[in-house]
Amino acid sequence: MLILVALAGALMFSMPMTPYLEQGSDINLHIEYARTIHQASDIVSPHFLFQILLIGIAQATGLDFERGTIFLMAACYAGMAAIIAQRIRNSASESGVGVVFMVTLGVLVASHIFAQTFFKYNFLYGYIAPVVYHNPTQVLCKILAVISIYAYFALAFDSREDFYLKLMLPLSIVLSAIAKPSFLIAFLPCACLVELIRVVRGSWRPALRNIVLIAGPAIVALALQFRMTYEGTGSGLGFAPFKVYGGAIEVLTKLPASLLFPVAALIVLAAAGKVSDKLKFSWFLYAVGMLISLCVIETGPRLMHGNFAWTGQAVTFILYVESAIALVAISWRKSILAWIAFAIHVIFGAIWFATPYFMLVGTYW
Repeated sequence: MLILVALAGALMFSMPMTPYLEQGSDINLHIEYARTIHQASDIVSPHFLFQILLIGIAQATGLDFERGTIFLMAACYAGMAAIIAQRIRNSASESGVGVVFMVTLGVLVASHIFAQTFFKYNFLYGYIAPVVYHNPTQVLCKILAVISIYAYFALAFDSREDFYLKLMLPLSIVLSAIAKPSFLIAFLPCACLVELIRVVRGSWRPALRNIVLIAGPAIVALALQFRMTYEGTGSGLGFAPFKVYGGAIEVLTKLPASLLFPVAALIVLAAAGKVSDKLKFSWFLYAVGMLISLCVIETGPRLMHGNFAWTGQAVTFILYVESAIALVAISWRKSILAWIAFAIHVIFGAIWFATPYFMLVGTYW
């Protein structure tokens, strides 16, 4: 079944890539950067994983960079689908194949409810969107976030000791850093704080191990990237709440559009006494990620690049995934309202998914 879910994810989510490539978007910019890399000294950005993978695919398969991009994005969604489906089965082993398929593919397409600006043809600006198709590094960020969360939860909350998990966690962290550290900069402080609390409570050996697996590679990678990004550029980091987003009113009035399902799921799960430590961590991650996204800026000429906005998107996506996984374990009769909220997000996500085909929006990326 996992293979079928992965194939469905790959086929389904490779579809939007063609119109984005044809219309011009961030994808094209990243492809052009890949074309300039012929040796290690040509790498001028600290976030180069997409380019290296694309070059590797082209050399291994003979595909051009455009078709290689579609292949890579499809592989990312296949990986996300397989991991999420497996975790749903672990959470609710009695769930049927149809439920696993619908929830897995649904959570991958579910997006913000952009009803406030639907008739203004603004489906993105001012919202925290868990799904974007125009930026390949953000797709890489999402698959690596799913892998990191899977490995961390298995080690920290399920007390598993598999060697592959101890290898997977630091590897996914390093790859996450060189893909786009949007998720990592929120995950690092959250996971380390949780593990420090476990140290204080007496579970010091597994907690210290987890801190080493997470903080060691993360700090080294982020420190090198910080130096590569900001040294001698006139840019740095600053604190300016809502500045990049266009003001507090713009954000706060649209924030509920991203939270209907997670909040509904939390209410249902709390009423049933089923709010797990994993879901609590996901909400903590969301809060820290949104604080970073809304308040931290790049100073100088990079100010309006809005790179920290991607952090809010990454943690929102993880919150959707963890809420859906937790909710599957609850009787649908008790959780029907939360699933209705989920369906609304999926409907708007389907519109967002189909947007490039119907040309409903001019410049929405």
